[in-house]
Amino acid sequence: MAQKNKWKLISKKGKNFELFFVSILGKGLAPKKITKLTPSQLAGSSWFQGGGNRYFLKAELDKHISKLQRLLKNKPEVLLKEYRFHQQVLERMKVFVDKIPKKGFNEFNLENFLKKWSADIILAIQYSYNYYFLNQPIADKILTALEKNKSKNPFADFEILSQAKKLSVIQQEKLDLLKLVKKIKVNKLKIESDAVKKEIKKHLQKYAFMGMYYFRGQPWQEADVFKRLRQRLKDNWQEELKKIQHLKRADLFSQKIIKKYKFTAYEKKLVKLMKEMAYSTNMFDEVHNYYAYKSLPLLKYMAKKTGLLYNELIEATIDEIMELLKLKKKATKQFKKELIERDKDSTSIIKKGGIKIVTGKGAKDLFNKEIGQEKVEPKEILIGQCASLGKSKGRVVIFKSVADISRVKKGNIMVAEATVPSFVPAMEKAAGIVTEMGGLLSHAAIVSRELGVPCVVGINGITRILKDGDRVEIDAIKGIVKKI
Repeated sequence: MAQKNKWKLISKKGKNFELFFVSILGKGLAPKKITKLTPSQLAGSSWFQGGGNRYFLKAELDKHISKLQRLLKNKPEVLLKEYRFHQQVLERMKVFVDKIPKKGFNEFNLENFLKKWSADIILAIQYSYNYYFLNQPIADKILTALEKNKSKNPFADFEILSQAKKLSVIQQEKLDLLKLVKKIKVNKLKIESDAVKKEIKKHLQKYAFMGMYYFRGQPWQEADVFKRLRQRLKDNWQEELKKIQHLKRADLFSQKIIKKYKFTAYEKKLVKLMKEMAYSTNMFDEVHNYYAYKSLPLLKYMAKKTGLLYNELIEATIDEIMELLKLKKKATKQFKKELIERDKDSTSIIKKGGIKIVTGKGAKDLFNKEIGQEKVEPKEILIGQCASLGKSKGRVVIFKSVADISRVKKGNIMVAEATVPSFVPAMEKAAGIVTEMGGLLSHAAIVSRELGVPCVVGINGITRILKDGDRVEIDAIKGIVKKI
């Protein structure tokens, strides 16, 4: 019998990552051999995925978190340097994947290519989880500094200080779309005109990847951009454009706040770190979605070579795929059946480079054995942390993946375990956002503040306490969500 509580939760996303991605991440988080690590690099002996959640061995993760806390207290500049390196790795991924041709893969040595292709994903993940352990402590220190220096509105000042060092891809896409709206309005163009269609094609060339959810999801099509454009034409586009132009000057406003409240040298370092972290956290999801999108032709070619469908391929581990390619074999019927079962549900443990995958009833049994079912008590009033101020009412949509985007209608309350960039089209329609995970620098918090949508984070179990269609009221001033 496994010892309960030996695992510690890292993140919730509402759905398991595909096994192809998990097996690559596992080579970074639970490698066969741990080489010398940089100050904030995370690697240990075991990593666990089940029930849509990610876990690390508690003893190893506690040790890592303690190290991060010491760095935050004594050497925040080291963490700043590490985050900048993380961004370099992510930029390197984009450069690498941009060189992949769209055809002619028969000339590739696919096994060697996959090793190079996965190397930076393996490295990037070793820095990516730090955000979960640092985001709230940094936010708390900055808010304390603002309160100490008698800010009249600490949360409003914090909102400016926490804006990333430059616009995220999400913000840039919105800005480009709003510029197109302005062009249509000023020139009195029809949305179905050739001139608008040409602009939409340009938009897709830059942003089609935003429909991906790692290796799942679908690239945006023209219909998706038309839909977003029609919505923007109905909104107060001038006000939206003004807001995002304001965000572009966040650094200038930040410097004014720092000067006004006479931040110490240490507090200035924390603000720099917070901005880098906010940018890096969004960038991780954005780049991985881009990586998957640009790799689609190659991955579909590999699927054909191994006798698999794309949706089956992404439930195979990278080692299983490489073995099929090496032996020049097609997948057996039995293996294909196993991949379909993995897609329905699976639980996996990675220990020192080796992976154990269990499907069906065994997946639930293994999860119960290692983690146990978390009990949640039904409550009429739920309390979390205010992440974007405001109040709203609406019907709940329990959101688990990009497949739920179309279910969120204007005025709904979006309830998720956590959010990622590909969820933004739904977040834009929501009257309020509530999440189980996250702090003041979480993706949900940052995007909600940009959208001006009330948001409460950190209500554990809310995706199970609330049901689709429940009518709720959000008070994101007191941090309360209640059924009405």
